[in-house]
Amino acid sequence: MSNSVTFIIEGDVDTRVTVTEVMIGDPEAGDARIALQFDVEVLDTSGAIGDLRALFFDLEGIDVDDKSLLIVPVEGPDGAATPITGTAISEAGVSSLGRDTVMNGAELRKAGKFDVGVAFGTAGIGKDDVRSASFQIALEDGDLGLEQLALSDFGLRYTSVGAEGGRRDGSSKIVELDAVKSASDDSVTTLEDHAVSGNVLDNDQISGTVTSALVDLDGDGDEEPLVIGAPTEISDGDVPVGTLTLNEDGSFTFEPAPNYDGDVPEVSYTVTSPAGDTAHAGLSIQITPVNDAPEVSAALNNQTGLDAEEVVSIDVSGAFSDVDGDTLSYVISGLPEGLEYDPDTGVISGTIDNSASQGGTGGVYTVEVTASDGTLTATQSFTYTVENPAPDAANDAGSTDEDVPLVVNAAAGLLANDNDPDGDDLTVTGFSVDGTTYAAGETAGIAGVGELTIYATGAYDFTPAENYDGPVPQVTYTVDDGEGGTDT
Repeated sequence: MSNSVTFIIEGDVDTRVTVTEVMIGDPEAGDARIALQFDVEVLDTSGAIGDLRALFFDLEGIDVDDKSLLIVPVEGPDGAATPITGTAISEAGVSSLGRDTVMNGAELRKAGKFDVGVAFGTAGIGKDDVRSASFQIALEDGDLGLEQLALSDFGLRYTSVGAEGGRRDGSSKIVELDAVKSASDDSVTTLEDHAVSGNVLDNDQISGTVTSALVDLDGDGDEEPLVIGAPTEISDGDVPVGTLTLNEDGSFTFEPAPNYDGDVPEVSYTVTSPAGDTAHAGLSIQITPVNDAPEVSAALNNQTGLDAEEVVSIDVSGAFSDVDGDTLSYVISGLPEGLEYDPDTGVISGTIDNSASQGGTGGVYTVEVTASDGTLTATQSFTYTVENPAPDAANDAGSTDEDVPLVVNAAAGLLANDNDPDGDDLTVTGFSVDGTTYAAGETAGIAGVGELTIYATGAYDFTPAENYDGPVPQVTYTVDDGEGGTDT
């Protein structure tokens, strides 16, 4: 809805005047500008009617002698166009446009000369009987808006004044001082997630109440009536915008929907004075975005692994979100040795160190993940438990001839065919034979059979008893990887 004012000038003949801001020119050519359209209507509410001959008014804030003004007739609300038969433009210098269009006497002394005069029809009693007229006035360069009519004086010249259907041979000169009392557009700004309030009447010249308002309630491009005094939800399709309450006294409150930012659909409102004059203006609300912190959108799963295990990828980015759509970066601390992460993607990768199980708290690491939008952060953690895989010891066998000692070095010893999955260095920590346990490096005496010594390196010596031949009792030895893993 365009900004406009409607007021009634009362006199021998009552006259309704509506002035509306309209856009003229070619936007693509860069010459679009605001002009004023006047729609003047003769009323019969005073008991008399007349032939509208001329309209006079002032323009505020500009010197019309220094400006090029254009006045052209246009079709009125009834679709008809009334010819303009004369115009006059002069700063405080217009009181006549010729015969039957003179403003003089007490009316001229009351209002003074006007800036602009527009004549309709031709002279003579009942010659044209003009009951309505519409025209546009524009600056050749620049905007001409309602502020140029603020509190301006108006004058009307009528001929053929009399009762409808009766004798009409009178004339009338009517003036109205400070005729135009407009409503001004309102614009407020608030932060995202912060309510804003104000009063649309505070900057208006017209004194009255808000009687109606229109706003696009659902984002379909069509304005719907706003219920005055009732909280009304506004959305843009499926996206909530907020809740607006506009009261008769002009006070308003807007509560933005959570995390909404941007423009709120403009509210076009109407102010009506006790005399019935109206003015239209708009309320614009802008929601300034506020950076929202990233959020934890899902709990991170605890992880388990083994020393020297290759981790293909663990993606932590899915556990965070940002309502503003900001790109997040990541900082991850407390990872087991050997793992790394990509700060841009939040993907953890690498191969766990073969001694990682010895770190943390008993091999349990507390991993902290922080997501950042560049300003604000969100953090959560998970545990990464690393276990040491046990070594795998294989059985061994040895033989020697009667009365010939058997000496086996480390390279060919007990550990030669043993394996550790994560590559730990293996040692023999002890062995047992015939129910007796010995530490590595000790010598076991096997009655009637011989003596056996097994070393930590896996090397071993066996000296058979004199003249003994036959089996030696089975020996069980323990392999240790130094990180808590053993096998026999």
